[in-house]
Amino acid sequence: MAATELKYTYLAKGKYWRFRHPITGDCKLPGQPGEKEFNRKYEELCAKVEARPEPASKDSWSWLIKRYRKSGEFRSLADSTQLDYGKTLDLIDEYLGAQPFRLTTRAMIKVVRDKFADQARKAHKIKQMTSRLYSWADEEELVPEGFNPAAKQRMISPDKRSISRKYAVKTIFKPSGFAGQIFGL
Repeated sequence: MAATELKYTYLAKGKYWRFRHPITGDCKLPGQPGEKEFNRKYEELCAKVEARPEPASKDSWSWLIKRYRKSGEFRSLADSTQLDYGKTLDLIDEYLGAQPFRLTTRAMIKVVRDKFADQARKAHKIKQMTSRLYSWADEEELVPEGFNPAAKQRMISPDKRSISRKYAVKTIFKPSGFAGQIFGL
């Protein structure tokens, strides 16, 4: 077997060809250099390594989130808060990343929030964080003053089975309720 100088490859145990790079990890290559399957897999892995991700558009949520994470406001937060906010920012980026933040509507934010309707706290954090991003973008003069489609979004009720305050007051203070029984109403 002739020695072959292929970028990112090595010969394991003297007979198995491997491809190693931080982007792809350590991968087995089928067959030997020059064989069709080997060449196809090698070219595929090289393409992954050499592909450069396109930078986020300067009007996208991804760009805004990246810029916010670099801001003094974000960096001044406690580590645990940065971690918590970061998880929510990742969700926003996942669902709205390529969308232009200046053209995002309340309905679009509502759709993302409603994807997590079964997790009311997470849904509310998405609403809160999008609103915070718009406020920060306003301070940075990235959006028109006062533009914040997330500001008036309603919160999803955490648990429909829980007793609302209004219902509890009506029940407790009506004559047949708890207070009525105690105070003889």
